[in-house]
Amino acid sequence: MNVSAQSPGISINSDGSNADGSAILDVKSSNKGFLMPRMTESQKNAVSNPASGLMIFQTDGESGFYFYDGTAWSNLSKAEGWAFDGNSGTSSGTDFIGTTDAQDLDFRTNNVNRMRLTQSGQIEILNTGSSVFVGEGAGNSDDLSANQNVFVGYESGFSNTTGFRNTAIGMNSMRANSIGYHNTSVGYGSLNSITGGYQNTSNGYLAMNTNSTGSRNSVVGFQGLYKNTIGLGNTAVGWRALYSNTSGAYNTALGFGTNSAGSVYSNSTGIGYNADNTASNSVVVGNGSVTSIGGQVGWTTLSDGRFKKNVRNDEVRGLDFISALQPVTYNYDLKAKERWYKERFGEYEEAEWEGKYEIEQMRFSGFIAQEVEKAAELLGYEFSGVDAPKNENDIYGLRYSEFVVPLVKSVQELNEELQSKSQKIAELEQQNKELLLEVEKNSERLKNLESVLQLNKK
Repeated sequence: MNVSAQSPGISINSDGSNADGSAILDVKSSNKGFLMPRMTESQKNAVSNPASGLMIFQTDGESGFYFYDGTAWSNLSKAEGWAFDGNSGTSSGTDFIGTTDAQDLDFRTNNVNRMRLTQSGQIEILNTGSSVFVGEGAGNSDDLSANQNVFVGYESGFSNTTGFRNTAIGMNSMRANSIGYHNTSVGYGSLNSITGGYQNTSNGYLAMNTNSTGSRNSVVGFQGLYKNTIGLGNTAVGWRALYSNTSGAYNTALGFGTNSAGSVYSNSTGIGYNADNTASNSVVVGNGSVTSIGGQVGWTTLSDGRFKKNVRNDEVRGLDFISALQPVTYNYDLKAKERWYKERFGEYEEAEWEGKYEIEQMRFSGFIAQEVEKAAELLGYEFSGVDAPKNENDIYGLRYSEFVVPLVKSVQELNEELQSKSQKIAELEQQNKELLLEVEKNSERLKNLESVLQLNKK
């Protein structure tokens, strides 16, 4: 090992070369390193009047190379800035990543700008499709054409390729969508299985969870339209509203568990808690416990002659139909209906509330639908007052307002009969008057005859 103190500096090496002209100390080796003075943190801090630029290696605590900047010791191993493996000793509100001048902050991958934090506090997600993806796997398969999608949440919109203008917020929301468009989904698993459906709005936990290609549906509520797959144009608002619908179209459900029994009904409307339809083209208001439905005026049935055809006045039956009816009084068995629903649809009303079975104590007057149907059939009368089951899971009903028609017909028949009898009575009265006149005439004749006989005797 050679040590040379020749001008301009000191050299330490094994080849005998002089120090570099720019160095006061030139150390050279191919198999050994330079060993800085080593000391503990307490020893470092005990150095008296350290010179600016003084360097040591600290062996304990936050070990590393330290230099004195004239004011304090700084750890060169933890140079100022953010390390790839993280930083320690930071202070929230003091330390930060960002700019100190009037410039936006850009974030890049593969040297392409992907996100920008603006001076106004906006977070701009940048891609060629004008889309926003936030969350692991969100928008994973998007082709980044001008789709303009917003996917927020773990694997939200995961399978989307060319679907456009969709908004999905929530874990697995719209996860399976590929080409569907104009959909809005908010909630865990909402519209999870959709692949090509369009213009759906789904808001709620697992709302429309199994929908695949069903379109133009609107849902607000926990598991609303949960089983829908291809159903079109349905509206469900409330907990599990329209829950079992799969392919039915244009149904409406408003209320907790409303219209949740049928799977293929169409154009059915349920309003109120557990108001369940059992057929298409039907409207149900309230559940079996409802004891009063009302308003200030009566229900109006549309009856415009401009929209009627095949109008006849010889088919309505009157007295013979009304006379065949059997008016009864009865109590409604709500529990039997609940058991029937459970057998048919697997649903059973387990909730309890004050007055739930109060309707069973009410005494009703009316008819039995099956008996009315039979009476009409025997007369060959197609009576619209019987709402017969449309399928094996539907129930009978009566439209009591329809009874007005045969009742009017009965009154008309009675009036005709009364007029006929009145005419006969008038005729009989006239005949009676004529007979009385004839009797009076005969009586007068008899008197005259008696007078003649008396004169002849004399």
